[in-house]
This record gives sequence, structure tokens and C-alpha cells, in this order.
Amino acid sequence: RLEYPLQLPALQLVNTGPLAKVFDLFKKHGIERTRIQVGLRSAKTQYFFYNDIDIALDCFPSNTGVTTLDTLWMGTPLVTLKGEAAASRIGATFLQQLGRAEWVAETAEDFVRIACALATDVDALNTIRHSLRPAMQASALLNEAQFAADFGEVLQDMWRTWCNSDAALPAKQAYEQQES
Repeated sequence: RLEYPLQLPALQLVNTGPLAKVFDLFKKHGIERTRIQVGLRSAKTQYFFYNDIDIALDCFPSNTGVTTLDTLWMGTPLVTLKGEAAASRIGATFLQQLGRAEWVAETAEDFVRIACALATDVDALNTIRHSLRPAMQASALLNEAQFAADFGEVLQDMWRTWCNSDAALPAKQAYEQQES
């Protein structure tokens, strides 16, 4: 059993009822309030937060999106649980593009196993912390030219598919009438 503190970046939760509910939920699972550290994040301090954490645990069922990218950019490994909805697959998509599919859990049990494996390998965490930013820079996540080309191809494919579908018939007929 790992006994590390849990860091919560609280944007609007500090000294409010929702934060008390969060503490109650953790207590029901055997995690005492003394193990939870709450930090107020602001535009000036949000990136310093990553210096104090070893592993980030992604939200579920809706992943974090931009915060995931910030987390990885700052050298913090992130474990995510991939769900069925698009909002619960964001973390998995980013990690796969980064070449870190091993941090993507398919089940809650996988999520715990992956996080614990990372937490118990301090040497690996140090290597990861120093390698994530260069890995991001070299990945498809930051290759804007390739993204634009791929996105353009997808749009063209969608346009061709629509043009060849029955849904396009009224538009084609209207165009033909206009031209004649």
C-alpha cells in the first residue's frame, strides 16, 4: 500500500461545500484528510504545481484535455482510463500519439496497477520527467504541418463521401436547376 500525499489542484473548490464532499468521498475509501493536499491554482502558479507531483491521474469519465497536455509538457506521467465516449478517450489519444500507450488503462484495475507500477519505480519516474518534453516535441502532438495535412485529407474524404451519398441529391438537383 502506497502512502503518498494526494495533490488536488482546486480552482474554485477551496473553502467551499464541494471540497468537503470530495474529502468525505476519500474518507469513505480510507484516505484521511491529512493525506490530501489542496493547492489553489492560478495563471501565475499553475505550472509550478507539476514540480510537486510524481504521477497525474486523469479524470473519468471526462478526461482533462488541455490539462493533459500541460501535465505531459511539464514532465509528469499521466495515467488515464479509456472509456467509450469521446470525452473519455482524450487522454488515451494523447498518450498513444506520444508513444505511451502503456499508461492507458482499459479497466479500473488496470488504472490502479499502472499508477502503482509507476509510483514504485523512482528511477523510471526521474527518466520520464526528463524525457517527456522532448518526446512531445518529436511527436505528432506538436507537428502542426502534419496535423493540417491530415485534417485536410479527412475533410476532403468527408466531402467526397457526402457528395456520393443520397443526402447530396437535393443539393445536386438545385445546382443543376441553377445552371440550366
